[in-house]
Amino acid sequence: MNSDKKTSALIVYFVISILAILYLLLLTDTNDSSFFIGWIVAVMCLILLKKQTSFDLKITDILVVGYLLFMVFSSSTGINSTASMEALVSTFLGSGIYLIVRVYFKSRIHLKKLLLSLSVVFLFLALLSCISFFVFATHISSGEFHTLYDVRHLIRPLGHSVNVWMSVLLSSVGLIMLTAEAYDKNKKIEWLLHLTFALIICCLILSFSRGAYICIIVIVIAYIIWQIIIVRKNRQNLTRMITILSLISLPIVLYPKEVKATLNMFETVSQQRSINARFNMADVAWKIFDSIPLHGSGEGSYSIVANNLLYENDNIPYTSFPGNIIVQSFIEKGLLGTVLLGIMLINLFGIIIRNLLKRQHIYWIFLITLLVCGLKELAFPTLFGYRGLLVMLFTYMAIIENCNNQNKRIYFIKNNVLIWNFPCAICLVLSILIWRNEHDKTRTELFNNHLLSGNYSLAMQQIPLDSEAPVDLIHKSLVLWKVFLLSGDEQKLDQLHQCLSLLLGKFPNDNIMRFNYSIVLLKMGRTDQAFKIMKTLSDAYPNVAIYNLGLYYYYKLINNKIESDNYLIKSILINPLLLESNLLFNLKNEDSAHYEKIKGKLIKKISSDSAKDPIQLAKQGKIFLELGDSINAHLVLKETVEMLPNLSRSWFYLSLIDNDNQELYNKRAHVLQEIDFVYEQNACKKREQKYQNEIYLSLIRNYQLKYKSWYGQKPPINDILFLKDLL
Repeated sequence: MNSDKKTSALIVYFVISILAILYLLLLTDTNDSSFFIGWIVAVMCLILLKKQTSFDLKITDILVVGYLLFMVFSSSTGINSTASMEALVSTFLGSGIYLIVRVYFKSRIHLKKLLLSLSVVFLFLALLSCISFFVFATHISSGEFHTLYDVRHLIRPLGHSVNVWMSVLLSSVGLIMLTAEAYDKNKKIEWLLHLTFALIICCLILSFSRGAYICIIVIVIAYIIWQIIIVRKNRQNLTRMITILSLISLPIVLYPKEVKATLNMFETVSQQRSINARFNMADVAWKIFDSIPLHGSGEGSYSIVANNLLYENDNIPYTSFPGNIIVQSFIEKGLLGTVLLGIMLINLFGIIIRNLLKRQHIYWIFLITLLVCGLKELAFPTLFGYRGLLVMLFTYMAIIENCNNQNKRIYFIKNNVLIWNFPCAICLVLSILIWRNEHDKTRTELFNNHLLSGNYSLAMQQIPLDSEAPVDLIHKSLVLWKVFLLSGDEQKLDQLHQCLSLLLGKFPNDNIMRFNYSIVLLKMGRTDQAFKIMKTLSDAYPNVAIYNLGLYYYYKLINNKIESDNYLIKSILINPLLLESNLLFNLKNEDSAHYEKIKGKLIKKISSDSAKDPIQLAKQGKIFLELGDSINAHLVLKETVEMLPNLSRSWFYLSLIDNDNQELYNKRAHVLQEIDFVYEQNACKKREQKYQNEIYLSLIRNYQLKYKSWYGQKPPINDILFLKDLL
């Protein structure tokens, strides 16, 4: 008998250890292209549930199954197939872990051990987060910045953006306190868990995130209420609370300026830009709701449907994250998915409220956790785009249901075959996805290698003959364009025209490919059609340099110097790096008088412009610098870095013209580590092909990110812009 108990205990510890490792991998967002984690979850489900012959089916279980089925449907209808499949895998993982926790950790003893292991995981992550921050702070201090707040966006704990990592840490708070309550009889473990709680709050404070600070205020108030009112009122609790609150105050003492700047909320330029961006996102969302189908446009589709209204602008950085989770849900999941999520939340809150009324005080922890995570998602949604957080939500749902004595079962499953169907489904989906991912990855790598080396026939062999997948159509168009340029074969041009027409019919929001299509029309002699597309793009998106550059090329072809100059100037104002391109270099050598005329127009334009936006000022400073006006360049660039000190290139340009502070400015530029074009002030260096490629890549910097988000692959960057080959 004792032997059976020991064996059972060893199995429990083994399962918990595996789960802890999986959570660690998920929360650190380990690259898992082979779906290693998914396979482990599937195998664990099969093994652990082998002897499970019955199951109390409750409302939460039905809702989880319903959400999974909705995601299966959504993945088959979404406009972004790559993101939809990734979301489906995440949902399968979350549901699988939900099933394991629901079935295998019903016992309070087993659940208690699982909670402790997960708390250890978060303790480890919090320690790494602190170490990461202080390494970052030490690095930044070498740049002699006045405050860390100005460069907080560069803090990347474990490779994550601050907002994503804060969501991870916020999701752990409730779990830590729940574990502390479960181990209230073991004072050493309880104290360790409260210290872990304090460490996590410190990490949240050191994020200097406004959303995180709002959540911290809620958490700290809830913690005080928990310790004073809900938990036993004794001296030990009071001592512990004072200790924890003292530890939490340490980051405030160490970084008072940064904390004050964060609490100001709306004072700095970066804060104002962030708020304006969120308002723009919300406004755009309302504009596109009418065009969204009842079931939504699919996971990861927000940036696609919002692209034409929001991200066709070189002055606005591209992001796949929407303004808040409500907007994201309505667009990607539609009314059906949003209602389903709403029912799931109502069910969870219903369980929590009913248990609180029955004086089940641990549900106070669940309530606060859901509230703070919800608040964070309203400010910056990460739940649907980050696998680890989705798994945490499913884990909380399973724990809440297992601790719940109020909900009665609505069905009793006696046949374990029904339970086994789920992990088998996971295995099937993973098998399909692994095969597809590995196959596509191999084909894409071979295609890119052949394209870059000029082996176009071999590159074409990597494209399925009759494939109409968007990526394959793009790859085919790139090869056909290169072959046409080499051979002048009009037949290839016709094939290219058909290829791009088919692509745009399937993916109409890819405006760079639409622009490429206009270049093809121009080469076919269909100038009126080409001009119409170019003009439409330029008028609709005036802050995109490449569309204006296209019109420059068109007017140059028809010898309209006035209009070609106007659009060249517009392009330079949007992207001043064009001043260093071979296009301007050749113009200067071929017609110096014409170059001086353009130079005069540029100076007149920026001198009369009373721009207050730091990004625009930075561009003006760069133009002044390239045109030889170092005095105005210095004035404008100084104003720029005072408004937005995290602009690395502005610091670098200042180092070129301010000899007195050259070392300091150069140091700051390099500390920021975001200099896109650090180069020697040497004409030969500027003429190098590599640097010229970088200039043209700057024209489609946003598109590079879009491409990966939309198509699930890295773009063949050096060859994706047709106009580059003509200028």
